[in-house]
Amino acid sequence: MYQASNQALRALALLTGLDRMLLESALAETSGYRIIRVPKRSGGTRIIHIPTETLKMVQQAILEMLYLWPTHRYMFGFQPGRSPIQNAQRHLRLCRQSGDDGKNGKEFRPLNLKVPQYVLRLDIKDAFPSVTSTLVRSVFDDLFESHTIDNCRPRNKYQIGLRDHCRQLADCMYKNDLIDLLVALTTTDGRLPQGVPSSPYLLNLTLCHTGLMNRLVNLCLRHKARVTLYADDITISTDWQVSQRWTKKVIAALEQPKAFVVNPQKIHLNYRRHGAHTITGVTLSEDEHGIGRVSISQNRLNQIRQILWMASVLLEAGQIPDPKLNGFSLNQALGYAAWIGDVYRGQNKTHPLVEKPLARFKAAFDALRTKNQEEEEREPEKNQVSPATLVSVQAVLVTLEGNQAKIEGLTEWGMKLFSRHFPRNSWE
Repeated sequence: MYQASNQALRALALLTGLDRMLLESALAETSGYRIIRVPKRSGGTRIIHIPTETLKMVQQAILEMLYLWPTHRYMFGFQPGRSPIQNAQRHLRLCRQSGDDGKNGKEFRPLNLKVPQYVLRLDIKDAFPSVTSTLVRSVFDDLFESHTIDNCRPRNKYQIGLRDHCRQLADCMYKNDLIDLLVALTTTDGRLPQGVPSSPYLLNLTLCHTGLMNRLVNLCLRHKARVTLYADDITISTDWQVSQRWTKKVIAALEQPKAFVVNPQKIHLNYRRHGAHTITGVTLSEDEHGIGRVSISQNRLNQIRQILWMASVLLEAGQIPDPKLNGFSLNQALGYAAWIGDVYRGQNKTHPLVEKPLARFKAAFDALRTKNQEEEEREPEKNQVSPATLVSVQAVLVTLEGNQAKIEGLTEWGMKLFSRHFPRNSWE
């Protein structure tokens, strides 16, 4: 097990707002990942590393710290404020429809969105395990350089203070110890584990650090193509036919640092006449006026329609969907409802296939939520914490840090695990 220095622990506690004892406990649990093997659609298994609750809490705090450093603007995966829908919308391009100023009797049509003719999709093979601890250390080395910190653009007061702390640590003697500690907390067995909160954003930073994104974007800009990256999925759209020779150039740009390899089984080129383009689960289509838009495929809408209808029936009967019995959970149904709203936001109305099931599901969920709230108000004693539990929670808080200001900071980061069960006003 890696032994961190006292200076490194104090520095990381300053950056994350966590207590030193909590960091030491998480460091001792870096070898205690629970491994799950999930079968892939294309064959094989995907290894998922599940960290302990303490380690997960620390990795989440490290992730919040990493948000200080922005990634490439064409990255949409695991980025704050970005989604797969925006990743697909990026490939809709503006064009002027046929017509002139109307003097010759022709209709004038302004700039409208257009669906591209060709979409090339590629996938990085084993993206997370391909990032070694050495590469992660190189990324952290670059992040804590003075010029990199100066180029950061804080979005809130927390990031402003974080940037000032990073400037102080950039030239300190124990910066290398701090980086070794960060590497130990975010990697396992010399690799970047999949399933860890900090891994997806570290993957984005690594792709930028190796220059992969800049090479790929420059290649596409020279040929008037658009490119986006969502995690390890790369999408390139053009209005000219993509040749095999140009595809090899794209693969060479991706594999140039010899850290990543393109999966040859997941190279797909789709021509618009042969079928609709599907990018990160979202379909690019045209409305009745020929204007490009994002939508959901008919098959997917039928699946969501059945789930929303079944969830509505169960909620109206006062039951919660069970994944083992019904094949889906309430959170999945809520996720589908929110996804439909995001996809069709900005359009006149939702797709008619799911419009009524969606309205029924929302009404049933709101009714059940209102009923539960009324029951909680009538029986407030059920939500009270027992004196023994309250004493133990207060003891843990006092052990971690004695002053109230630090308890407030710790609550924001770490006490989310039990804040749902312990009312905030019971221990403040």
